[in-house]
Amino acid sequence: PCLRQAGCTSTVMEPRVARKEMKAVLLDLGLLNESPGDGRQQSRSAVRAALAVVAKAKAGSGGALSAEERDILRAYNCALAAKGLIDFDDMVPMATEAIDAGACAMPNGNYLHVLLDEAQDTSGSQLAFLQRLAPRSSTVVTCVGDADQSIYGFRGSQPDMLTRLTAAFGCMPLILPTNYRCASSILNLAKSLIEGSPLREHLPLLSAPR
Repeated sequence: PCLRQAGCTSTVMEPRVARKEMKAVLLDLGLLNESPGDGRQQSRSAVRAALAVVAKAKAGSGGALSAEERDILRAYNCALAAKGLIDFDDMVPMATEAIDAGACAMPNGNYLHVLLDEAQDTSGSQLAFLQRLAPRSSTVVTCVGDADQSIYGFRGSQPDMLTRLTAAFGCMPLILPTNYRCASSILNLAKSLIEGSPLREHLPLLSAPR
């Protein structure tokens, strides 16, 4: 509704269409090899990799792009615009821009509480949208998440997202250190893999008594 209020008439394309459009972009830029045999697999891999770069860039979490990546992003966006298309990654930043421009009315005063589940997988663009949807001055935001279970880095989530959410909304952290899902043998193995990561905030991880 927000995008329609802002006058957006573009069609949200399905993933298979996005792959087709990206393949055409890479071919136009001379970055794709369509030779038989292994070339087809390399082509599919190149398309997936390019779409991942675009997704991270649109999520506001991709970091600095190389010159080639900027060319791909620019050509991809131009190709979609020429056909009246947007992808799923466009929707959140476009809605945020519409709110900022006053083209989309948001019921800021109507939300007293917002619950954000799987908060560790929030992207930068989703955080920006949530800050418009739930102003800190009038809305209590509760975030539920586990940084050790973050699996959406391919589309823009970052290891420090829970820390950023805490700062953005003035949340009071409540640590639940005990794991009731796994046997201690599984938990200890997982700890040996993740505790050495420099990206991980040091938090206790305990197995439940049996």
